Amino acid sequence: MATTVLDTTAPETGRGSEADQAIARVLGAERDARVAVAECAQQAERELQAGRERARLIAARAAERVARVQRAVGQQRSQALDRIGAERAALAQQATAGDDEAQRRARAVAQLARELAEQAALRAPGPA
Repeated sequence: MATTVLDTTAPETGRGSEADQAIARVLGAERDARVAVAECAQQAERELQAGRERARLIAARAAERVARVQRAVGQQRSQALDRIGAERAALAQQATAGDDEAQRRARAVAQLARELAEQAALRAPGPA
């Protein structure tokens, strides 16, 4: 008697046919893959949130540093204007003594002070 493909296959066991076992393995692998994808999505979300928090902290530190620099520049500008004002006052006192040269210097310093004050006002930092 001739053998056929059907005759050479193994008889079914109590666990199901090979096809059933293969389908079960595929379904199990699919289930495992879904679990792994869900875990990856959760991990990605945690890392995204951590990155956002780091970015928020960096932005807060940067804002603090910018405010410190603006305050320091403002103080330096005020000190420079105070020095110019003091020099101007000293020159004005000399000018009252009748010294023409001192009057010219006083006018020049006054003009310079006005120009510096105008420039400083134009460059003044926004609210800190």
